[in-house]
Amino acid sequence: MPDLQTIKSAYENIINQKTFENQLIKELFTHTIEVCYFIEGLDKKNIIDRLLKLNDNFNEHIEIKAHICQLLFLLEAYSECSKIITPMFDKNTYSELGFLYARATYRSNTNLQELLLYFKGLRVNNNKSPFEFLALEYNIRINISDYENIIDICWRGIEQYPDIEEFHSNLLNALANKNQIDNIQKYLNTNYKNDYENEETGLIACRSLQKTGYKKQAAEILYNLSIKIQNSKSRTYYLTLLEFPDGFLSEYDVVENSSYIKIQNGDDTKLLKVNSKDHNQYIGKNLNDTVLINKRGLEFESYSITRIMNAHLFLLEQIMEEAATGNSNLGVEILNFTQNGNIDFKAFEKYFIDRFGVENELQNVKRAKKLDNYYLGKENFSMICRNVFNENLLEAYLFLCQNQFVALSKTANSQISLFPDNIYVLDFTSLILFSDLKADYSITFGTKFRISPNLIKLLRDQHLILKSEKNEKMSLAVSENKVKKILYPDDFNQKILSLYEKIFAFIDSECIEYIIEEEVDLITEFKRKNEQDTYFNYLMDNCLMCSNLKFILISNDTFIIDAFQNIDRYIISPERFINTFGNDDTNLKALNYYIQKNMLEYQLIVLFYMIII
Repeated sequence: MPDLQTIKSAYENIINQKTFENQLIKELFTHTIEVCYFIEGLDKKNIIDRLLKLNDNFNEHIEIKAHICQLLFLLEAYSECSKIITPMFDKNTYSELGFLYARATYRSNTNLQELLLYFKGLRVNNNKSPFEFLALEYNIRINISDYENIIDICWRGIEQYPDIEEFHSNLLNALANKNQIDNIQKYLNTNYKNDYENEETGLIACRSLQKTGYKKQAAEILYNLSIKIQNSKSRTYYLTLLEFPDGFLSEYDVVENSSYIKIQNGDDTKLLKVNSKDHNQYIGKNLNDTVLINKRGLEFESYSITRIMNAHLFLLEQIMEEAATGNSNLGVEILNFTQNGNIDFKAFEKYFIDRFGVENELQNVKRAKKLDNYYLGKENFSMICRNVFNENLLEAYLFLCQNQFVALSKTANSQISLFPDNIYVLDFTSLILFSDLKADYSITFGTKFRISPNLIKLLRDQHLILKSEKNEKMSLAVSENKVKKILYPDDFNQKILSLYEKIFAFIDSECIEYIIEEEVDLITEFKRKNEQDTYFNYLMDNCLMCSNLKFILISNDTFIIDAFQNIDRYIISPERFINTFGNDDTNLKALNYYIQKNMLEYQLIVLFYMIII
C-alpha cells in the first residue's frame, strides 16, 4: 500500500487537474479521501454536518447515499448513519446495506428492539444466515438473557459454520441455563466438539456440561485444553477438579506399550510415556518393580515403578509437579503436612492461621457489621446477599430466617392499587416465600407471576454446582488463634437440594419467565462489560419490570427503594398481596409462616396484638 504522502500527492493532482460533474461530487470525493486516509486530526463534527447536507442533495441516488452512510459510520456518527439507511434497504433479505444498518444501530444504542425484530425476521425466514448477522444478534440477546433465541442462533451457526467454536460453547451455555437436558444430549449425539483452540471458549463448554451432569464429556474437553501448557486456567481447573467421572483417572498393575508411568528414587521422580523403542526395559514390569537407569558410562541407578497410569492421570501428575515447583503460574500451592509418614496437625493448623487468620478475622468483623446494619434496617437483602453470602440467595435467606429476617412493611407503597388483572413480578424473597406457602400450606395465588430469567439462571447455577459437589461432611473456620472444624449432617446437601427442587417446581407451575426485550434500548457500556454478572442483571431486571414496564414487584427487599429513590416504582410486600387476595384462613397460615421464619415486621405485628389482648 502506498504511503500517505503518495496518496496525498495523487489526491491533490486529481483535485487540481480533473473536472468533476459538479461541486457536490467534488466535495464528496474530498471528504472520502479525508475520512479514509487522513481521519486523525480532522474536525469530525464539521465533516459530519457537511456530509448530512450533501446527503439531502442525492435523494434519487441510493448508491451515493449508501456511500455517505459508510463515511458517517467511519466518523462514528452511528445514529445519523442508521437513520439515513433505514428506509433504503429490503428488510426481508440479507444485504451489505442491511448489515451496515445493523452495526450502526447497535453502536448507536438506539432502536435495538426494532433491530432484534429485523434480525429474527431474517433468521426464521431464511435457511442460511451470514455469520456476521448471527454473531451481532447473539451479542445483543445475551445482554437480555434471551436464551431461547440464542439457542436457535447457535444451532444455525453450528450447522453453517461448524468450525466456529463460540457457537458450540454458547449453545451449551444457553441449554444449561434453560436446563434443556434432552437438547444437550441431541447436541452430543450430532455435533459434539471436544477440542477447543480458545481456552475461554472451551472452559464455557466444559463447565456447562459439567454442571448439567455430563461429566465425561466435560472432562474430555478439559483434558484437551489442559495438555496445552500455555492454558494455565484449564490446568488449574484440572488440578482442582474434585470429582472426575468414574474410570476417567485409571491405574494399572502392569506396564504395557503406551503406558504412562511414574518412577522414583528417593526424592527424584520421573514421569514417562512408555514406547517400545525407547523404554523396552519397562514393558511387562509390575507395579513397585525396580528398573536400572543408565546415568553415565557404566553407572546405573535403581528406580521403583510407583504408578502405572492412563493419559488422564498422567496429566494430573504432571500438573501437580508443575504446581509443586512454586514457579508455575497456576495460582495453586501444593501443601505437605506429613512428617515421617504421619500428618503434622500442628503444622497444618499453624499454616492456616498464619495464612488466613487475620484476614478472616477482619472479614468476620465486616460481615458482622453489615448484618447488624441489616437487622437495623440500614442494609437491604440484595446487598447483604452479595457482600456477605457471595451471592448465594438461598444461603442468605436460610441464615437470616434462623436469626432475624427484616421483611418489607405491608404499608410500603400502600398507595398502589391492586387488582387481580395486574401483572405481578416475584424476586427471590417473594419467590421462596410463596413456594414455601404453596408446598407446606397448600396456599394458591390465582395468577401467573413474572420472573427474571437471570434469577432462574442464578438458582440453577447454584443448584447444579451443589448437585455436582460431593456431600461435604466438614469445613474449616480459621480465626486469629485457632482452626475450628464445622461438621455437617449426613443429609445436609440433600436437604438444600430439596429446597431448590421445591422452588423450581413452583417456577414451573406458577411463573412465566419474562424476557425484557425493552431492556435492550437501555443497555449501557457498563451492562455490556458486565454481561456475565448475572446477579447485577437480575437486580436490573426487577428494577425495569417495576418501573419502566409498570409491572408490580412483590418483594421483601428494599434494594430498589434504596437505590432508585427518584424514579417511579411499583413494589409491594408479600403480606400485602396475600392480605388483598387471600381469605382469613390463608392469612392465618401465612402469619404462622412469618413467625417461624423470624420475619421482623410480622413479629412486631404479632407482639402488638399480644399487648392489646
